Amino acid sequence: MRMDTGIACGGIGRAGWMRMSTFGRITALSLDGSWMLHHNRLMKHRYLNQHNALWLSIQMLVLWALASPPIAKPWYDSLLFKPWMTGGDPTITSIAGVPKQNLTITTKSGARLNAWYFRVAEAKKTLLVSQGNGGAMADRKLLIESFLPYHVSLLEYDYAGYGTSTGKTSLDQILQDGDSVYDYLVNDLKVDPKSIVVVGESIGSGVACHIASHRGCNSVILLSPFCSLMRLAKSKLPWLNLYPASWFPYVDIDNRTALKDFQNPVLILYGPQDLTIPPSEAIELSRLCHTCSLVEIPGRGHLLYYPPTSEYKSALITFLSGRQKCN
Repeated sequence: MRMDTGIACGGIGRAGWMRMSTFGRITALSLDGSWMLHHNRLMKHRYLNQHNALWLSIQMLVLWALASPPIAKPWYDSLLFKPWMTGGDPTITSIAGVPKQNLTITTKSGARLNAWYFRVAEAKKTLLVSQGNGGAMADRKLLIESFLPYHVSLLEYDYAGYGTSTGKTSLDQILQDGDSVYDYLVNDLKVDPKSIVVVGESIGSGVACHIASHRGCNSVILLSPFCSLMRLAKSKLPWLNLYPASWFPYVDIDNRTALKDFQNPVLILYGPQDLTIPPSEAIELSRLCHTCSLVEIPGRGHLLYYPPTSEYKSALITFLSGRQKCN
């Protein structure tokens, strides 16, 4: 019984071992195959990730280069300047009862600027108005109308490339345009520099401050101004901060620098709901200019003058009469 049992047990043990060994080898082979498959998949995944990362890096580098100021300058110019390529409205012969005179002013670059001159007899002040970046002089009738009731003469013009003005628009050019119009006022129209009030709307605030910084004038009026055009651009288009200063083919129009040593009165008007130029720009600029008067036009955004509010009218009356108080 013991032998039979032993033989039986031994037989069962050997058969069991053979089955277990076969299963072990199969299992080992199976596990080894699964590991190799997993390893291959992992290596392929890593390769694809590295390939995708490299391709993404190349795409980002190309995009960075294409968006750089030197290469994408025409596109940035299209964002900065939005001119109407139309002439003046022939139906406008006068505004606020003041007859309009059509003028053509030639700049140093040879551009011929279209201008409107409204001369009020015995006016003590003449406003030189530099407009914003959009439209043309023909759609600034309401802006002109908001000034003329205060017994002032006024000259407004189209930048080069705007309206019927010839030439090509650029930051350097609009500064040159402002200088040329000022010189025309003084040299051709014989307007006393001490009676000239330079007025700037939006980007025109840079032109007005530029004129005031190196030409004699009575005072300055700024509507929705900025501090630094370059800083404003970088806040609006954050990727511009990725490029070195030497890559920018633009002159920075910095109103803070222009008004730093200005001694005559400055009026700054702004709207608290301005989405184009943050109100903080006007506030900061007023704090850096010790001759500034800052006036908020409640309920207004970037467009301040239509329809003229009581705050707008009061600010102009007070300033143009010489009764303003600096902040």
